[in-house]
Amino acid sequence: MESYPEGFEQLQISSHTWAVFEAIGEMPETLLKTWERVYTEWFPTSGYLFAQAPEIIKGINDTKTEI
Repeated sequence: MESYPEGFEQLQISSHTWAVFEAIGEMPETLLKTWERVYTEWFPTSGYLFAQAPEIIKGINDTKTEI
């Protein structure tokens, strides 16, 4: 088993289809606005459903984040 920094744990995630969105701007405001648009605009027209799976966020401390 690989070692992880203290406080981290390993998760096994089942296979899913993932959508990637960019949130560009000051955090956390931009991230919150992006999630709002995902739920109110994208999901209703995409044909996809929300899965009970972890949300993966890359670059949360930057001004450009992928969710």
